Amino acid sequence: MARKRTPAFNPQTFLSNVGSGKTSLTPHKKQVLYSQGDAAAAVFYIQGGKVKLTVLSQQVSLSR
Repeated sequence: MARKRTPAFNPQTFLSNVGSGKTSLTPHKKQVLYSQGDAAAAVFYIQGGKVKLTVLSQQVSLSR
């Protein structure tokens, strides 16, 4: 029995069919989209460009 091939994921097709309630955003350079600790109210799909991700930690590195 031959397996059916699953088509490759196409983000453009997905985003065009995802339905209502979506918006597109073209952020300014260095604009903060989400800050650690904020309530999550949206899902972001990055379609192009660069995004810098950072995580704040209270761990302290001790040198001996």
